[in-house]
Amino acid sequence: MSNCMVQDKKNECCGCSICMKICPVNAIKMEVDEEGFSYPQIDKNKCINCGLCKKNCAFANNDNDNKDNTIEKAYLAKHKKEDIRMNSRSGGIFVSASDWILKLNGVVYGCILDENMRAKHVRATKVEDRNKMCKSKYVESNVNNTFEEVEEDLKNGKKVLYSGTGCQIDSLIKFLKYKKANIENLYTIDIVCHGCVSSQLYNEYIEWLEKKHHGKITNFEFRDKTVCGWDGHKESYVVNGRKFSNSIYRNIFYTNLALRPSCYNCKYANIVHKSDLTIADAWGIDNVSPEFNDNKGVSMFLVQSQKGNELLEVIKSECDVIETDLKKVLQPNQQRPTPLKNNRDEFWDIYNKKGFNGILKKYGISYKKEIKFQIKYKMRQLINKRKQYLP
Repeated sequence: MSNCMVQDKKNECCGCSICMKICPVNAIKMEVDEEGFSYPQIDKNKCINCGLCKKNCAFANNDNDNKDNTIEKAYLAKHKKEDIRMNSRSGGIFVSASDWILKLNGVVYGCILDENMRAKHVRATKVEDRNKMCKSKYVESNVNNTFEEVEEDLKNGKKVLYSGTGCQIDSLIKFLKYKKANIENLYTIDIVCHGCVSSQLYNEYIEWLEKKHHGKITNFEFRDKTVCGWDGHKESYVVNGRKFSNSIYRNIFYTNLALRPSCYNCKYANIVHKSDLTIADAWGIDNVSPEFNDNKGVSMFLVQSQKGNELLEVIKSECDVIETDLKKVLQPNQQRPTPLKNNRDEFWDIYNKKGFNGILKKYGISYKKEIKFQIKYKMRQLINKRKQYLP
């Protein structure tokens, strides 16, 4: 196995694995580096230099920057059923769109946490399986064989809804086009992404929590609305039937040091995407429609295509929806990638030398950060004249 990569630099690879999936001689494998991110490795003894891997690399051949910016409006939405909204990260519009697909005997794909709290993309044909896809997962997910499963579902005439990050959606579409699949029944939703944390680092955090509490985690939420409302940020987890919450993973995530190198070079940190809908939390809602915000979650979304307009009508049937000026609700990662910090090498050097405990000590546990968070949160409560939501 050679050290040659499809892309010469790690910040040019999002780890989607499309190159491995389409290689005609199986010369490419995805291998994990010391940070826990996977990259394609080419066996030169098998490679026939056909160039298909580079030609079909979604990240390298992204052409969003060449599109005219024709999107001028955004939509704010919240599901009319409170239980659905509370089981969602923001306003619950993914549930509306996926319910429609499932009622048509279709298939929904999205990211879940499995029984070991590992993040991965899976296929769902039932509501209970789809429900596991709700709520954000702030970690890199493995798409596994879902691209191939989508291809098969489309061949069988199924309507398919696939949700993921911008790079995952672009990669799926390029894969299907390479396979000459009919994508007429494919609907896609991409999520505005701050960046993907190493799954290896996250998995070690889960293991650390289980050792600390002497039990297996049976539920983990990256942002739990029931702890300090939608606009707060506390993670929660359940061990031996007891619920706990803290801010350790949040602190590590917000250092912006644990992200995949390509996230600092994201080609999808803009407005126009290859998906049908782009969705996000409606941060900034208090600047445009404060009366629409009850701190239980509101979604912001952009319509990217005619299929997106179909999904818009579906969402309107189950959600309260208002139109707003796009410029007033844009998130930072719709304008630019998360910036690369100078001390990223220091972060990973600590990890390589001291493991997760070194990261935990320096970046995870911080009473100063927690006090600062609490002060900022109390100020937001006073400014917005409301209390946190507690069920």
